[in-house]
Amino acid sequence: MSERAKSTKSLKVTHDTFFIETFQMERFAKSFLKVVLPKKTVRLLDLEAITIIPRHVTNDLFKGKIADVIYRVPIRKSKQHIDFFAVLEHKSQSDFLTIFQLWSYVQRICEQNLREAKVVEGFNPRTYRLPPVIPVIIHHGTSAFTGKTQLSELFVRLPEIEKYLPTMEAVLFDLSRLDDSEIPSDPDVPELKAVLTILKAVFRRDYGTKLQEIIELLKPLSEVPEYRRLIRLIWLYSVYNAKFLKRDYELVFPAVQEATGDKDMKTMVEIWMAEGEAKGIAEGEVRGELKGQIEAILAILGDKFRKVPASIGESLNKRTDLTAMKSLVVLAATCKSLDEFAKALK
Repeated sequence: MSERAKSTKSLKVTHDTFFIETFQMERFAKSFLKVVLPKKTVRLLDLEAITIIPRHVTNDLFKGKIADVIYRVPIRKSKQHIDFFAVLEHKSQSDFLTIFQLWSYVQRICEQNLREAKVVEGFNPRTYRLPPVIPVIIHHGTSAFTGKTQLSELFVRLPEIEKYLPTMEAVLFDLSRLDDSEIPSDPDVPELKAVLTILKAVFRRDYGTKLQEIIELLKPLSEVPEYRRLIRLIWLYSVYNAKFLKRDYELVFPAVQEATGDKDMKTMVEIWMAEGEAKGIAEGEVRGELKGQIEAILAILGDKFRKVPASIGESLNKRTDLTAMKSLVVLAATCKSLDEFAKALK
């Protein structure tokens, strides 16, 4: 793949990318733990000393398996320097094996902790205790999470053996079950509400409105580099994942551009065109890039007008002029009707 294709590909922000980038922000992490953990537990944790464990660790902790986000927090007044762990796994749909996946992460954290404890002088297996490790599922799909949250539910049940099965249960933070007014907020950490609102609304038809609200929330802080980076990240995430934004992006983009102060920020159309170009380069032929532009045009028209006549797709597939095709992407985003677009094809 050429350098140009690589650079375009690196712009793409998936659900996982957005989750990992935002949930690894330290201020966000502290505030989020206060939301999902019991208050009595939070009071025992030294959140100011939180460590966000890198996703790609150098030891054997997650060899062959990678958790989305891991928080390590010291327990206050603990003579044994015991840490508390929160393992977060993000889902945008109901994955029925998520709890099994989390179990493997919890087990590996405990194994690593035991190995570290054994090399400390005075280690006593009789008094050694494993660190508390809490699995957390964060879900933001179009419907409620229906996967299992308790490990024992994955096992075949036989009479009178239930108590012998592993009973680990995950905290489920399901944004799809929350009303917009119930989204947690922290006056000292505005990114908490911003990120959770974006995740909750990304699949909805009113996403453009919600994005505008979040930009207004973060705009007063846009002089701070970390908030400018967050706004840019939200914009890229929106472009690639919020399909209903296509109808409103011309209204939202100026606000995003103003908040970041980035006059050269790429518009949605430019990003779609670049993505199609990268796809064509990867396939090693102009037809690949043309195909990417056609897919972008049909997706835009489909979101704006719902049903797109087959004749439009047939006409697009006959075209070979890449420059003209890029102009049609822009027209698809700005036209007021299918008739207007169809006339341009004649």
